[in-house]
Amino acid sequence: SPSDRLSPKEAAQYLGRSLPWFRRNWRALGIPAYPLGPRYVYNRRELDAWLENQKQAAKRKLSR
Repeated sequence: SPSDRLSPKEAAQYLGRSLPWFRRNWRALGIPAYPLGPRYVYNRRELDAWLENQKQAAKRKLSR
């Protein structure tokens, strides 16, 4: 839904990061994004899923 759609600035804030950090790293980290005209938008639910995957990956690394 449109309310789940976040700008880069909103997505950075949602993840607790600065906008410059977010812009530098979103592609390398595999954060899902969608082109909308000349910019990208991010889906809040997909960011939640991405965060959960990051937590699970960190737990797996710690348990090795």
